[in-house]
Amino acid sequence: MSEQIQASLNEAPSLETLKELYSHQNRECWLCKSYAEKLEAGKELKEEEIWHFTNCVMAWEQLNEDSSITEQPLEKAA
Repeated sequence: MSEQIQASLNEAPSLETLKELYSHQNRECWLCKSYAEKLEAGKELKEEEIWHFTNCVMAWEQLNEDSSITEQPLEKAA
C-alpha cells in the first residue's frame, strides 16, 4: 500500500489527497463526480459532501486493495 493511502487510512485525508485518489479510480459515482468538479472549480464542499466524498473514495481504495490481494495466485499445497 502506498504511503499516501496508508496515511489516509490512519487519519482524515485532505481534499487534495481525495481528489488525487478519485482521479485514479475507474468507477462511476455521480456524487463524487459532482464533488470533484466543484473542487476543481475552486468551490468549497459542505460537511455532508465531504463526508460522502471521503467515505466513498476511501472505501473504493480499500476494495481495490482487497481485490489485488485476492487476485494473487495461490501456491499449491505441499
